[in-house]
Amino acid sequence: MARIIEKTLWVEAVQPEVIDGQKYIPTALCYTENDGLVFGSKAMALREGGRVVNSEFKVALGEVVSGGSKENRREFEVDVGEPRNAYNLAKDYFDNVLKHVEDRFPRSEATNYKHPAKIIVAEPLSFQMDGYSPRWVSNYRDNIRRILDRYEEVEFLPEPFAVFQYYRYGCRVPILQDASKHVAFIVDFGGGTFDACVIESTNKGDISLSGKSSKPLAADSVPVGGFVVNREIATFLIKLNLDNGKRKEADRYIAQYQRVLIGELKLEDLGVKNRSFIENYKKLEASAEGFKIELSSKISNWRLDSDAYEKVMVDVPADPFASSGFVKIEFYAHQLRTVFVNEVWNKKLKKTISNVLDRSSEALNDREISVTLISGGSSNLKWLQELLVKDFSDQLENAEPVPISHSFQEVVANGLAIECARRYYDTDSEFVAVTYNPIKLFLNPDDTGLVKDKKFRSVGEKIDMGKAGPADLVPSAQSLKHFFESELQWKIKLSKSPKHHLDYYFSRPDSDDDLDSYNVEEVRVNTRDSKHFDSAITVQIVVREDGTVTPKFIYKVANAEFGAEENSVTGRSFHIDMTADANEIKSGDHFVGFDFGTSNSSLCVLDSNKIKVTTRRQQSSAWSGLSACISQLPFPVAFAVRNFLGTTQARDIPVAAREAFESCLAFMAYTAASEASLSGPIDKLMRGFQHRSMGPLKAMLESSLKIVGSKARFSSGFGDLFSPENSVKLNKAVYDFNEHKHDKLGERDADWQEYVELVVRVCSKAMENKLFGYSAECSSVPFSVDSYEGLFKVANDNAPFIKSFAYTSGQSVSDSYALLYDKSSGEALCLSPFIFWFHRMHTSAPHGCFWLDKREDGVAIVKPCDEKTSIKSSEVHTSLSHVFDALYDNGVLLSGPIAVDFALDEDTSRDF
Repeated sequence: MARIIEKTLWVEAVQPEVIDGQKYIPTALCYTENDGLVFGSKAMALREGGRVVNSEFKVALGEVVSGGSKENRREFEVDVGEPRNAYNLAKDYFDNVLKHVEDRFPRSEATNYKHPAKIIVAEPLSFQMDGYSPRWVSNYRDNIRRILDRYEEVEFLPEPFAVFQYYRYGCRVPILQDASKHVAFIVDFGGGTFDACVIESTNKGDISLSGKSSKPLAADSVPVGGFVVNREIATFLIKLNLDNGKRKEADRYIAQYQRVLIGELKLEDLGVKNRSFIENYKKLEASAEGFKIELSSKISNWRLDSDAYEKVMVDVPADPFASSGFVKIEFYAHQLRTVFVNEVWNKKLKKTISNVLDRSSEALNDREISVTLISGGSSNLKWLQELLVKDFSDQLENAEPVPISHSFQEVVANGLAIECARRYYDTDSEFVAVTYNPIKLFLNPDDTGLVKDKKFRSVGEKIDMGKAGPADLVPSAQSLKHFFESELQWKIKLSKSPKHHLDYYFSRPDSDDDLDSYNVEEVRVNTRDSKHFDSAITVQIVVREDGTVTPKFIYKVANAEFGAEENSVTGRSFHIDMTADANEIKSGDHFVGFDFGTSNSSLCVLDSNKIKVTTRRQQSSAWSGLSACISQLPFPVAFAVRNFLGTTQARDIPVAAREAFESCLAFMAYTAASEASLSGPIDKLMRGFQHRSMGPLKAMLESSLKIVGSKARFSSGFGDLFSPENSVKLNKAVYDFNEHKHDKLGERDADWQEYVELVVRVCSKAMENKLFGYSAECSSVPFSVDSYEGLFKVANDNAPFIKSFAYTSGQSVSDSYALLYDKSSGEALCLSPFIFWFHRMHTSAPHGCFWLDKREDGVAIVKPCDEKTSIKSSEVHTSLSHVFDALYDNGVLLSGPIAVDFALDEDTSRDF
């Protein structure tokens, strides 16, 4: 398997909005009598009860002509009320989804009653197919502009363009990083449409929206997506056990159903047998999405010639032509593959791709396609990649698909967010030249020579150091008005501590030899305490409105917890080149990227501050390092770290940092405690643990590691947190977080990123040879005693989790167990009930991860790792009360180490 492509901060820090527990909101509506309009997953749930749920209206939206006659508008039956056309349905859906974010940029008289936000909506690139209007795209845009007329600006971006932006700026794909032309073949296989195109970038590697390179070299789009796959699955299953005569009859009724869908026939006009068949077919089609995803998650090998005997149990009608109930049958992966290859690929997709590649050949003029980029939730059926390589090897010989280690579903939404940032935000005009000369700082400790080759790091990331070179303190003209009278700090590591004196020159960047120093009246401070130094010197300045600056050099940062006093010296104030003039962008500027899909939709919301901070952090190795770790971190930790990366408001950063810090500590503490339980009951350990907060977690981790000692396997590496170098930082972090929590420390008074980086670095390094996850399924091996086989789902990064391994074990493994697998020993440690998995409804991660939060009045309180609300353990499942009583009272976990044999060969692992 090709190496994993690393995601950048534009993906990790800009995640789709969570609305009613979902990042990818089903494009569905149900008009009810009592609850009014219900949308998303709640609407889809009503379909199982026989209610009329409206979906798949996106394609029909392009057929609605503004101001046209009613006859030109196909109407959809609804559960309650008069039929509605696609425009009405789309408007209700847009309004209900967007109302969850519009309070951030409200309308008012001052905004001419428009939402002060710009919105980009994804659209199919081209849409030319028999039976559809040649003005489909134009109608689609006109209707959406009418729906969103309350917005400041409404724009559109072809979905493949969003895909390109995602891969170029959201992932570190080597071939796309150089500033040169690229020819990319892009396929976007979503819930309702399939787009294919060939795009040539500009000389700088970007897509231009004007000029010769503004249009794809060739493109095609057809209304084939996940809903068609579901329909073909339903067709296969309903005809599975019918003889030839009955199969022909079934085909006739399916054709009638298609005519009902487009309004040519009315269901009530058909015979009883016809209606019974169609009702059975509709139920099977509605359930296909669920078991398609379930079966896909079990497939361990996507090769076209591999054995594919993974299976799910599905309900099919006992008699397709009568209302006789449903029976359960097995549906195998090789059957799904047959349906996909024969009915979807061969009959629908292959021709579209061939057309695009053939049409692009002339424009390419013998140039080769250099990369293939894939997106869309339906692309998670990775036979698509195999078939591209197999059937188009000549055209795509040097352009194999770029692999990603996460779901393709997120690609367009994140690509839209990136385009929002690039299209609407002028980074050149963002920073205002209030300091009209940059500031360098040259240091000379004890006459050892000027330090010219080292860089300063801004504490708390207050100053943009993205383009800073050696000796740059304020690297370019920037506004300092927001920092008047506050303490701006930088850190720098010197090769020698200034034990006697320190010469310093705050200088204009004219030359190194002839220092044009601001602080001409005093250039030296004498050291008072030559014994106490941190590994890095802290340089501090306080800027005042009149342009005067007071410097301070902190050799040792105070630590009240350990009685350490600050060792510092203060220099004389001096004046810098600064103007009070400031012309800043409005803080209220908002940008919305809306991926309106046939099956699922999602949206990303950015504001000017988030774009500014994310852009700056993307250029920082420290922040990029945190981002790079996420794909290897266990989900409970990765979720909190990602949330921290996405937090850009200064007031919120310490809180998000503390949550990320505590999540790392919790995972390490719970793992170490679980391993300590292998040596005997840990009831004494549990008596001192009452809450999942920094102090108790640190104590639990330290005590557990002492119990485990040199035998540590699963918690091996966690001890690095208590090394002499890290221990001081750890204690300082805990102290500063607590001080901030009790309003004794400001949000800008500590380097919160450094504290998160400390625990993440230790945790991610310790996880290098381990896998966190759960058993997605486990069943006994036929004709074998005490032998089980299952699928281990690797739960790193973010849901949905796409990597899994087949395994065998001598014991049954519950899907509620949180497991940490050690590759070197071949054993998995059960972390439950400290951490456990359990099913949830209407969430982006339906198999939810929970962990122990605290115990109050003898009741264990647990918390979903990706939610803020804590709940009683008994509300998840009644038996959990007894499980936690056993943990606290007897020090017993659910299970010890589990010997498992993983199929860790990369060819047998699966990503979907």
